Amino acid sequence: MRYLILFSTIQLLLVGCSTAQAPDYSGLQTFYTQKLDKYLLKSDELKEYIIINSEAIFVFDTSDYIEFELPWEEVSLFKEILQQDPAIAKEWYDNNQKPSTYIPNERQPFKWDTSATTLPLKGLKIALDPGHIAGNMEMAVFEGKYVKMNMPSGQPDIALFESELNWYTTKYLQEKLQNLGAEVFLSRSRMGHTAFEMTYDDWYAQADTFPKPPKRKFFFSYFRHIDNDERVRKINEFQPDLTLVIHYNVDGMNKPWRKPSSENFSMAFVGGGFMKNELIEKERRFHFFRLLMSDDIEHSIDFSGQVLRTLQDSCKVNPVPIDGSQTYLKYNSIATNEPGVYARNLSLSSRIYGTLCYAEPLFQDSKEEVFRLNTKDYNFNGTMIPKRITEVADAYLVAILKYLKENT
Repeated sequence: MRYLILFSTIQLLLVGCSTAQAPDYSGLQTFYTQKLDKYLLKSDELKEYIIINSEAIFVFDTSDYIEFELPWEEVSLFKEILQQDPAIAKEWYDNNQKPSTYIPNERQPFKWDTSATTLPLKGLKIALDPGHIAGNMEMAVFEGKYVKMNMPSGQPDIALFESELNWYTTKYLQEKLQNLGAEVFLSRSRMGHTAFEMTYDDWYAQADTFPKPPKRKFFFSYFRHIDNDERVRKINEFQPDLTLVIHYNVDGMNKPWRKPSSENFSMAFVGGGFMKNELIEKERRFHFFRLLMSDDIEHSIDFSGQVLRTLQDSCKVNPVPIDGSQTYLKYNSIATNEPGVYARNLSLSSRIYGTLCYAEPLFQDSKEEVFRLNTKDYNFNGTMIPKRITEVADAYLVAILKYLKENT
């Protein structure tokens, strides 16, 4: 099938147009071909899934049959539907058939009201995703997302876990955003809860799989994937103007994080950077195509770049250098034009619609940060939390305000 399409295209080019001059789509063909290489294809082997020629864009399934075909004359409509109602665009893709009727979504994207003084973010819908699920150190050890260090005499030992940092960063930022009028959605509503609004222990207890795998094996082989699926579903159903996925990082070269690291950087991820074997599922191929055809990657890069610049200014943490020690960025991601921002096919980064920043603002195990994060020196609504994470959340708020002012 692939070779037939190529042969037909060559024939058309050789024969030319014998009647009226056909529209010239060479500019679009060049643009999307370049975008594929720039942001989406980390592995050249994935080129087997897509052909962009003078007639259309073709996406293939794993059997080398055409799964979806988008003629150039339908690109503008497909992009409009992606912007207004991605669920309809997905139906078009799934059925490989243009919808017979289309009623644009009445909701308009947020626009900054320069006359608003008290609630400048009224009308903004923003989704916050506090990463991971642990509600205590025991679960954090189970999840593998914690830092423990036995420090020299005279210094307090270190014991902190990322899920707690993520949660209180999210709650602090939520309060700030709501005070400015924004509608804020959280992908999970309680610390220690999953996206299914229960603990993993409760979910495991009621799982009816038989025979039931061991709890830890079940978590890593199955549950964490469906938990991400549920986060994606809930956020896309909310239809946010912006999404901020909130995490904290560690120095990948300092594993198992028993001593402080001399490095400390911020980074952020957007959709793209698909690797070998990551287009086997049809749903992933749709999001691959959606990212190609929409402006989501470009807007997400701009937003994420603003986040990292503000973190650098406010928290004095530089974006990770492109030639730094974090080798997974080289092998698993594609660098963008914004320092520290990478296209990477994470479960959330490539499947959430719209403008997104998957933020990793600092290294928890760095010698600058580990003591700050281990010190609970800020009273947040009656709970003592590290002041450092409020500084990160304040930087997020400033970045959101700057981005909205510059882009709406």
